[in-house]
Amino acid sequence: MLGALLCVLLAVPVPRPRDPPLWLVVEALYAAPGGESSRGPGAGARLGYRITDQVSTAIGFSSLFARGGLVTALAAGFEATLDATPVAPFIELSLVRTDPPERVGFSLAQRSGFGFDWRFARGLSLGLVVRYFAALDATDAPVAASSMNGIEFGLRLLAVPGASR
Repeated sequence: MLGALLCVLLAVPVPRPRDPPLWLVVEALYAAPGGESSRGPGAGARLGYRITDQVSTAIGFSSLFARGGLVTALAAGFEATLDATPVAPFIELSLVRTDPPERVGFSLAQRSGFGFDWRFARGLSLGLVVRYFAALDATDAPVAASSMNGIEFGLRLLAVPGASR
């Protein structure tokens, strides 16, 4: 078991020196993670660390100005870039903790998403993302009965500090 783990760690390529490992995303959001009372516009930020050229870990925070009041979310997960051309499609998978859970209908969810980033300058990209939520601990009967509990749309600005290309 330890030998297999060591082989996997040695096989993971290290980011090239010209590719900074840290990135930051600022997002403008429109989301409805749960029911009607959680729908509204918001903003968020994500901080990522590039493990390889294509796979990153990320943490994020967002706030929605929902119909029922403020809804906050804290997320942690992975993002994978599928192709690194000027238009870079990506997929993401994360766990999300929402607050207050009674407004959203759950406190913990799995969030999956897809989108693309268009690199328009050195170290800067503009992108779109669509994410959906699947509650893991639904407290609301309608939320518990559905496998897709909410959706989120985002316009994002990706910055890679120190990028050389």
